[in-house]
Amino acid sequence: MPDTTVSGDDIIGAYADGNSTDLPVDKLTHVFYSFAKTDDGVISGVTDGNGDPDRIRPIVERKAENPDLKVSISVGGWGLCEDFPEMAATQENRERFAESVVEFLREYDLDGLDYDWEFPEAQHRDDYTAMVETLRSYLDEAGEEDGKHYLLTSATSTAPSHIEGIDFEAVTPHYDFFNVMTYDMLSEEETHHTNLYTSPHNSTYSVHNTIEMYADRGVPPEKMVIGSGFYSRCGVRINYEDLVPEYVENDAYTTHWDVEAQAPYLTGPEGFISYDDPRSVRRKVDYLREQNLRGIMFWHYNGDREDELTNAIYEQMVQTSSDR
Repeated sequence: MPDTTVSGDDIIGAYADGNSTDLPVDKLTHVFYSFAKTDDGVISGVTDGNGDPDRIRPIVERKAENPDLKVSISVGGWGLCEDFPEMAATQENRERFAESVVEFLREYDLDGLDYDWEFPEAQHRDDYTAMVETLRSYLDEAGEEDGKHYLLTSATSTAPSHIEGIDFEAVTPHYDFFNVMTYDMLSEEETHHTNLYTSPHNSTYSVHNTIEMYADRGVPPEKMVIGSGFYSRCGVRINYEDLVPEYVENDAYTTHWDVEAQAPYLTGPEGFISYDDPRSVRRKVDYLREQNLRGIMFWHYNGDREDELTNAIYEQMVQTSSDR
């Protein structure tokens, strides 16, 4: 069964890959290695580097510095789910995939699976449910044998059309939590992509609207993790660590704070640029505390190698934890 315990500091989850061995593991509770790839219905390696899953081992070894750190493997992701419908179509296929998951977790001393089917359509709804049930069953059986709880999580969308194939009432009991991808929430050419609330610069999508949508589908707050984007969108897409010197500190650009959206943006030669900054991620932490959510995660760590955003999240998590 899923672990429903919520710690005092909740979750700071980083999506990362084999280039992320400098992760500040003392400030993280979870790392999601992105991504494992599938071949013929089973996990067959990873997508980064030369595909060798041994690239995971240096991150797992960092658990020696933080014994409470959980490292999961993310499978799927954008453009990597073509064979997911077939994998979920029969019980034989589902069990074959689940068996490969358990073998992979054991081989690399991992703590769970982040199942990222982007995105199941309405006709996949029953198969998706059956796959999640099968995965939970296999992970629980393996956990009993191994004396540990294997996590089952999923990165899920903010767009209603992208979650039509998920029966939340059926699958939520089997998931430990959902990493809700509250970034890339684009509605127009000049729009926020990871804003906390709606405003004229994004009147359609926001973190708050998404959390309300998930709550309406029966997902409890302790199973919702909100997301921060460690990169910009619209006028330019660039990692935060490069955005600051090239744009934020560039006199050709003007920095703005959207009070309604609780989000920053830039205007300049390349137009409207949307991003998260230390102020906005701190507001997201305040929000998750107000809403009693499970925590916050980010896509992805390589966009913040100077740890400016990660430190802001961590410091606000610690401060708001002591304030409760």
